[in-house]
Amino acid sequence: MIIFWQSICVLFGEIISKCNRYFLIWNVEP
Repeated sequence: MIIFWQSICVLFGEIISKCNRYFLIWNVEP
């Protein structure tokens, strides 16, 4: 179960980092 939750945390971390990059791009280029 611990490995399962760790994989989910990593997956969400990658999604959040990608979303942050897209938001930064949108903020820089309106």
